[in-house]
Amino acid sequence: MKKSRVVGIILFPIFCVLLSSLVLISDPGFPFALLKTTSPVESVQPTHELFQYFFGLGNIPEVFDASEQSHLADVKHVIVGALLVFVLVTVLLCYSLKKGDVAKIARYGSVVLILMLGASVLVPFDALFTWFHELFFPQGNWVFSASSTLIQFYPFAYFEYFALAIAIHACMVAGVLVFFSRMVRT
Repeated sequence: MKKSRVVGIILFPIFCVLLSSLVLISDPGFPFALLKTTSPVESVQPTHELFQYFFGLGNIPEVFDASEQSHLADVKHVIVGALLVFVLVTVLLCYSLKKGDVAKIARYGSVVLILMLGASVLVPFDALFTWFHELFFPQGNWVFSASSTLIQFYPFAYFEYFALAIAIHACMVAGVLVFFSRMVRT
């Protein structure tokens, strides 16, 4: 198998997950749909302000205390980092698609995505959540009491639903790309 095809197959699921994460984070309505099922009504306005902050259009809402604000500033850095990684992955994926078989990369990359998501289902979500936070927030400022505003506004279920939505969206993106890749001849 060509090296560019292998690289493309590896990058394809990463591309789908990052694209889905960034699309859902930047969708003005999506986080609020999750809030309606998981959070108190008073979380809506601060969440709107918070997502504005994540995209450089405002400040962290004053409703969060200093330790919560510190964590949210770190979250913004992770989102910006994810955006930069997405751009890099997209460039590398486009290069591998140029050199490889687009349909095979999309098809096999989709299989890798499904296997990746399937494997993640075998691990309890709380373990994945903890691992993610330990990886991206090693300074430990991500643990809050159950009475904190951050936990009240964004309970564990909020993140479970968000992760499930990212997985479903990534599979939909992969499906669309597989469908259209059959029309492209390289």
